[in-house]
Amino acid sequence: MKVIFHPRAPSNPYQDLLVSALADQGVEVTYLPGPGRSHTLLLLAFPWKLLLARMAGARILHIHWTYFFAPAWAYELPGGRRIMGFWFKMVIRWARLIGIRVIWTAHNVTPHYPIFHDDRAMRRWLIAKCDAIVAHGVGTLASLAELGAHDVVVIPVGAYTDHYPDDLDRQSARRILDVNDDAFLIASVGGIAPYKGIDLLLDAVVNLTSDVDVHVVVAGNCADVELADRLQSLAAQVPDRILVRFGFVPDDEIQIYLRAADVGAFPFRAITNSGSVTLALTFGLPVVIPDLPELADLPKEVAIRYEPGEDGLADALRSASSMEAAELASMGIAATAFADSLTWEATARATADVYRTVVNRH
Repeated sequence: MKVIFHPRAPSNPYQDLLVSALADQGVEVTYLPGPGRSHTLLLLAFPWKLLLARMAGARILHIHWTYFFAPAWAYELPGGRRIMGFWFKMVIRWARLIGIRVIWTAHNVTPHYPIFHDDRAMRRWLIAKCDAIVAHGVGTLASLAELGAHDVVVIPVGAYTDHYPDDLDRQSARRILDVNDDAFLIASVGGIAPYKGIDLLLDAVVNLTSDVDVHVVVAGNCADVELADRLQSLAAQVPDRILVRFGFVPDDEIQIYLRAADVGAFPFRAITNSGSVTLALTFGLPVVIPDLPELADLPKEVAIRYEPGEDGLADALRSASSMEAAELASMGIAATAFADSLTWEATARATADVYRTVVNRH
């Protein structure tokens, strides 16, 4: 079976790991619209590339994100996002017209940043046009139902076991970061954006009393200049306890932060699902997370949950830092076991089943 993935997110290993596992299920994946120098030309060529793919045997268009339909000029031109909404609808209608079935994976119930003029309305429209909707956890189902999606297939994402280099021990990793062996270290690794609440984490660390010796390291890209400035300002208040490193984290450096840490912290303001949390669990880190429905799939043995809000986060950090080493080790073992249970073979098998069901239905 031939399937089209749209778009390609080269910095996210999710797609490559899924595509590799889908090949073992007899599914051949092509990315469209493919590479090109001009974003606008790629958008204009998308319908014709779909036609060529259909003529070559493609049966499914699997949409992962819609950000490809937000070129820079669409934000600057009056009505630009309305134009892109029209073009997006045209592309989906064209796909269906030429016999390509449409599937959407709800990585985000709604986009983290504006794409179309009315993103909730566009999500409702997309859901109505899809032949299947995929979610990664049951905690997302209620939010999707509000947008009209009811027959949603839940397919957990595989973990990152053996995907990243992992040959550092805790002491070696801390030596690289210049962190004392006896410090309680919290790590947050991954893209930095307002919805992830990293500023809430640093603010909590800044305001913890001096008798709570909590250190935090944050590493990842931050495209939001205002947020980056705020994080740097917070870090400057307690430079001996906060380390912030902006920029893409190479694969071989991820282990430095996660092996050095005692726990991972992900104080989301809102979330659909998180690869960063899965990555931390893969490295055997318990996670500090808000008690949100979207994170309900994580077993209680791997997470320190708190009531969303500044007070809840501060209490969770105090609780984590006061845990006995044996308790943290037990949670780490549970985290590794849970991550090991999330295999890409299972993810690909379930995804291929969705493809076959949709194709056979039509």
